[in-house]
Amino acid sequence: MVAVVANEVQSTSPCSELLHQVELWGQEGRSEATLLANMQRTVRTLDLNQAVGCAELAGRLATGSMIGAAAAIEEVANHPACVDELFTKGEAETRCVQKWYKIAIQTLLGAGQKSAAHATFTRAISLRAGDSPPFSQIAWPNLLQTPTLWLSGLRSAPTWNCTAWPFVKALEERAHKILDEVLAMSRQGSFGAAYPYLSQNGTWQNLFLFQGGKWDKALCALMPLTCKLLVAELPTMPGVPFATPNNEEVVIFRSQQGASVGSHCGATNNMINLHFTLTGASTTTLSVGEEKFQLRDRHAICFSDSYIHAVDHHGTAERISLVVRVMHPDMHAGIYGSAARTDAADLRHWDAGSVWLREVDRLRSEYRQQLDTLRGDQVRV
Repeated sequence: MVAVVANEVQSTSPCSELLHQVELWGQEGRSEATLLANMQRTVRTLDLNQAVGCAELAGRLATGSMIGAAAAIEEVANHPACVDELFTKGEAETRCVQKWYKIAIQTLLGAGQKSAAHATFTRAISLRAGDSPPFSQIAWPNLLQTPTLWLSGLRSAPTWNCTAWPFVKALEERAHKILDEVLAMSRQGSFGAAYPYLSQNGTWQNLFLFQGGKWDKALCALMPLTCKLLVAELPTMPGVPFATPNNEEVVIFRSQQGASVGSHCGATNNMINLHFTLTGASTTTLSVGEEKFQLRDRHAICFSDSYIHAVDHHGTAERISLVVRVMHPDMHAGIYGSAARTDAADLRHWDAGSVWLREVDRLRSEYRQQLDTLRGDQVRV
């Protein structure tokens, strides 16, 4: 509840006042125009770090206050220092105004307020930073695609043909064995709550095999076949810097009956999710953009993480999916243009040649280990 969250800040602070205004939203006799004016005045008394902290608190309010919370979050997006990041940061970095407008839109979509979300989207893309051309602005193409980072020059499509990644077929052909590894591993591995900051219900957990550009050796020892199928495939573009730390990952998801994950979109439009369901698909649906898909066991669906998507699990059986996140097939280093950095890499010191040499050394090491394992198995036989 609002009162509980408000207790986390001093009762006389501007942040507490902003949360109180959120609480008043929608109450009989309360003017939304007046509340908005008060929210703007309150936010402008805060520095950017304080305003962002308040926005984070507002986003944790009860569902009944979500429209008011989205209004407060939008005021934070319009904080002058937040808007200034359209100038001070490149499009390959998280920019405050884009991040908080995205969160405001997702807050409204999660509350089922599509009309309000569309109005917020329109205000976001209409915002211009600067007194004269060329203005800097948010370049989202539509309400369904509002990632934190938008990189120009990449094709937009909600779903993709999975044959663009040949290893997907190898995963589908070995689905039973991969599932056996997951089930055996789950008795030893430690799953954690998946993305608790997203709007969700029920039990939704994840476990990462590949994250931050590194393989989890302990988990791969428990899932040797799965890792063997993927270890030479990731990263898919070693010579291209990541836009975000999670640009490429391998993650296992588990969900139980009644689990749902509300509408959300990922960090960047240069990421494709290869979503491979192992079991429990028959009662689980995936929505991407304006389409809804019935998942199928031992079958992959490939979609852009930057499109609004949601998952609903209605069946009694546990649902287990293996998701491989990869770079957009159009990606190349030139997409970053003159940017100095991304959220994951300093482009001023990026040496593609050195990265390729390290990747070759890594693959040689992996193949030697696999060869040693094969020889050991032959000796034991």
